[in-house]
Amino acid sequence: MKFEKSIFALINKVEKANMPFNVEWELTNRCNLDCLHCLRDRRTDNELSTEEIKDIFLQLRKENCFNLTFTGGEAFLRKDLFEILHFAKKLEFAISVYSNGTLLNEKDIKLLKKLNLAAVQISLYGATKEVHDSITRVRGSFDKTMSAIRLLKKHKVPFSIVTMAFNRNFSELRQIRKMAKQNKWDILFDFVIYPALQGDNSPLCLRTTSEQLGLAFKYKLSSWREDRVGMFKKAPPIGFKSLSGLHLSSAGKVYPSVLLRIEIGDLRKDTFHNIWHNSPKLKWLRSLVKEDFECFHCKWYNDCCWKIEMAYLEQGDLFTAPKEICRINRIFHEYKQRR
Repeated sequence: MKFEKSIFALINKVEKANMPFNVEWELTNRCNLDCLHCLRDRRTDNELSTEEIKDIFLQLRKENCFNLTFTGGEAFLRKDLFEILHFAKKLEFAISVYSNGTLLNEKDIKLLKKLNLAAVQISLYGATKEVHDSITRVRGSFDKTMSAIRLLKKHKVPFSIVTMAFNRNFSELRQIRKMAKQNKWDILFDFVIYPALQGDNSPLCLRTTSEQLGLAFKYKLSSWREDRVGMFKKAPPIGFKSLSGLHLSSAGKVYPSVLLRIEIGDLRKDTFHNIWHNSPKLKWLRSLVKEDFECFHCKWYNDCCWKIEMAYLEQGDLFTAPKEICRINRIFHEYKQRR
């Protein structure tokens, strides 16, 4: 109860202050792996320079941005990454980094320790190298990722493991969870597989089957939104009115989120202040209310993951129901009824 009150108080405070509380930043599209499910736009673009990034940090600080999450591609492919992280830390941002871990050595881990990051998130796709490497399509990636995890643990750098759940690694999920429990890793299984950003639907063949999803709920590999249903009933989401975060591309394009690729600005052509406060597309998104979305007329409105941006990536329509979310939610409720 206290947690719920504090979360809603923070949300209300951020909304009233019109603060960009969190910015997720795709520092590069480049990656040293070739994962089957990759969401990123693989086209090479003109990455922001170190100085351009530092200037944007200063703009974000003026707008009271609190949290920065750096992603890729693979963020550690940028040779200036530690310079970027040091500058962000100097400006007192809370910082998280998402990585596949394969490029991290002990020297890097020690530097991350000194930076006192909020979190490092590592992707792990299998309990064995055969399965993990078959998904990354790079031989030896499992061993390198596991080495990074052991070093993060050794040097007490806060980290978590995220495992995308596919039909082809489903048989190893319980083994991965056992590894996490034995080694005291924080771990999350993500069952939502997205189309790629360039309209490539090939990742969709990796989606877990209905039978596998039912087993995932049975074995508590995924609680879906069961633990947060009460929170949504007390404060149901209302579209994008309280939008408090944005996604930045490696070239400085600004989007509402990593999934909702509606360009609302370009930081090479405009200031963050002007985009955040005056972007016509952002104002339109903030004007939307729950009645505008098909999801909010569903009988499971309060009992769903409600990732409405998924519909835009999946079907090109922000307002329709996202089919994959509906599928998972239906199976979840079927499981609850049988239990």
